[in-house]
Amino acid sequence: MFTSFCLYYAEIEDVPLNAGAETMRLEWQDSDIYRPKGNYEPLPGDIVFLDKNSSGDADSTAIIISMDETTLNVIEGDVENTVAEVTYDMEDEAVMGYGLTAPKQQMMMLSATPRAALQTVGQTVSYNSSMFN
Repeated sequence: MFTSFCLYYAEIEDVPLNAGAETMRLEWQDSDIYRPKGNYEPLPGDIVFLDKNSSGDADSTAIIISMDETTLNVIEGDVENTVAEVTYDMEDEAVMGYGLTAPKQQMMMLSATPRAALQTVGQTVSYNSSMFN
């Protein structure tokens, strides 16, 4: 519920919101904005789906605020009845996968043209991770 609340008030569009973590994960999977662990490098703002009770279903979600090669720092609701910053190892068995919060895969590209010659400051373009190799 906490994650859906945050996504709603952050006006993140084109993502399913749900109070149930597993239902939400399945809806994100059906919308092609869910990536299993090991198949995606998460970004700040993405959602991590967690299976803390090892049932095979997501029972919690959290919002990624930062990460490095081995750890995820997240904001998670209902941690001992409070909202808390929590750190997970990326290989933790509880980490199931990630929800992409920018499913349209767009970003702003600025022109390298000298300022006096600019007619367009920038444009939104589609992208994928292979552009950054």
